[in-house]
Amino acid sequence: MAPRVLAVLGNHDYYAWADGMAAALERNGYEVLRNRTTVAQVRGAPLAVVGVDDPVTRHDDLDASFAGAPAGVTRLVLCHLADRGPALARRGADIVLSGHTHGGQIYVKGITDRLMKRLGMNYRRGLYDIGSASRRCTLYVTPGVGFSGVTRRVGEARAPRSRCSPALRPGGRERRLARSDPSSWRSALHARCRSPPHAVISV
Repeated sequence: MAPRVLAVLGNHDYYAWADGMAAALERNGYEVLRNRTTVAQVRGAPLAVVGVDDPVTRHDDLDASFAGAPAGVTRLVLCHLADRGPALARRGADIVLSGHTHGGQIYVKGITDRLMKRLGMNYRRGLYDIGSASRRCTLYVTPGVGFSGVTRRVGEARAPRSRCSPALRPGGRERRLARSDPSSWRSALHARCRSPPHAVISV
């Protein structure tokens, strides 16, 4: 069976033509999740993939997105805007995959991060622990490969030569724990994201 490839839309998709972009993706085999959940089977273990529509253009609906997520199943959330991560964690997300930031695009050490925080962007790229004392949650922010406005990327924001494709594959102990211990999925995510990141989800 061919793998399922799942996607969500971002702000530039809406700036251009969101319905046209979604239709083009679907014609090429992608499943576009617009405020809904699908359950995938990964080597016999269920994984709820929650697709949140773009928060930047205010098309997100968290109630609708999580409505179909079964209780007791690990929840991986796709959401373009990384700064929605803490709200998603409070909703019960175990892993959040995001983008939007372009890694800062023009990265100057000591300056870019401060400027981004002033704009309310707290997660530039990489892995973050956004959970609480009672529930763990990991956020992964890919810098992607594109740009916005200025057609250049500088410093750490340059598009990586290698890519990171988080692969969640429970096996052995992880398979036995998958239903009750989401950290088994997160371990797989950490192990596969050591190279410069560019995230894709294929289940």
